[in-house]
Formats: sequence, structure tokens, C-alpha cells
Amino acid sequence: MTPTSAFQLPAPLADIDPAGLVLLLDCDGVLAPIVDDPAAAAVPEGTVQLVRAAVAQTALTGVVTGRQLGRTRELVPVDGIWIAAMHGMHIVSPTGEEDIDPIAEAGREFVQVAAQTAQTVGWAYEDKGHSVTIHFRQRGALGQAVDPVMVKAQLQTVLNPLKVEIHDAKQVLEIKTRGVRTKSDGVTRLIVAAGEAAQTAIFVGDDLTDLDGFLGLDAARETNPALRIVKVAVGGDEAPAALVAAADVVLDGEADVPLMLAALLGR
Repeated sequence: MTPTSAFQLPAPLADIDPAGLVLLLDCDGVLAPIVDDPAAAAVPEGTVQLVRAAVAQTALTGVVTGRQLGRTRELVPVDGIWIAAMHGMHIVSPTGEEDIDPIAEAGREFVQVAAQTAQTVGWAYEDKGHSVTIHFRQRGALGQAVDPVMVKAQLQTVLNPLKVEIHDAKQVLEIKTRGVRTKSDGVTRLIVAAGEAAQTAIFVGDDLTDLDGFLGLDAARETNPALRIVKVAVGGDEAPAALVAAADVVLDGEADVPLMLAALLGR
């Protein structure tokens, strides 16, 4: 693990040839600063420009995110980018070819119970179709603060544990069908898509689900031992200790992400 203060490219990121780089980035907390209302999130224009430059300079640039496809395209309006949306359940190539997880499709009816419960009780939530996210940065529909422990306990009484699982993340709960793809699958599939051009793969994340992205890097290197991998965590007060411990590089915060991208691309 390499903490950074005044930003400079740490040793694990030094001497990387962009032409052989697979650059994979989470969205919220990495490209887009975290905000209380997820609908208000935005990627700064300067960061969008750097992602656009990365597409032109790297073997492959992709966004691996829990967001739905349409919202990801709004946040990162960059031609030529790969998107692994919904934690890898929905993968789309730059030419528009789509790969949707059939397990997620089949499990929608079980996941929707969480959305129905949230709507009935008045929790702040997002129904993403193949998953449901309960938010705790916002107050519920009745203006009340919501206790995550209480919410999780209540969900466990109405969800089918054989079909659905609940994942903790930063100020949210994620409800998904058991056995669906994770960010690990999204990362490995995008590295495979880069083909023989892939010499180095970097994944940048900020939350517990991004540990799966790190696992995807490990899996890709098992298949290709020559592949250089770098796990990058965005640090800060809310950074999960497990993610920081697993990272090769820890950035001070979101503000360091565009600095890192600019340095990697020689800008």
C-alpha cells in the first residue's frame, strides 16, 4: 500500500505505457464526488476530458459502476468507452453490443420486494431494475433519519434469503439476486476485451463493492501472469479499511483522481 500526500505518481503507477493500459474506474466517489442526493451527482468537465483523452491513449478505458447504463452515459458522456454498469450485470461495448446477466434478469421479481417495501415505509431508495439501493445520506419520504441496522433487519423479514442478498456499502444497502455478476466479473471481462494489447490493468474504487474489482484484477493475472495489475483506492474519512488494506495505491481523496489520470497520460 502506498499512501500519497502531495500528489505524484507512486511507484506502482510509474513507467506505465498508456498504449498497453486497461484503465478501469468506478464512477461515484472516483470520477464523481459523493453527494447526498445521487441524482445530483456530476463528473467535473475536466475529469470528463481526461477520460476522453484516456480512451484515445489506452488499450481500453472503462467505467465499472453500480449505476444503471443510462445514468452512467449521462455522467461520463465519452465515445469509445466501455461500461460495466450495475456492478457488471450490464456490460456495453463502445459499439453498443450489450451483455446482460441472465441471473439478474431472472431474479428481478425477488429484488423488487425491496423497492416495494422502501416505497411503503418511506425510505430513500433507487430501483435500478436488477438491484435496489437504499440510501441513508437522504432522509426518507416522511423527513425522518433512517437507521441502517433497522432497515436491514426489516428487509430480512420480507426478502427471500435463498434468492436475494443484502450488501453493506458507504451509507447505502445494495439488494441483489444471489449469484449475479459482481465488479470482479466486470473487470475481468473488460480486460479480456482488450485482448493482447493489455499489458497493465488498473482499477480505481472507493467502496466495499470495489474489493470485487480488485479480485477481478487478481483473476485476470491468474489467466495472464505477465499482466501488471495495480489496485487503487480513493481514501478519505469514509474509505473502508478493508479496501485501503487491499490497495497498492491509496489516494488522499477524490481530488487526486484527475491528478493521477493526468500524470498517467502525460498531461
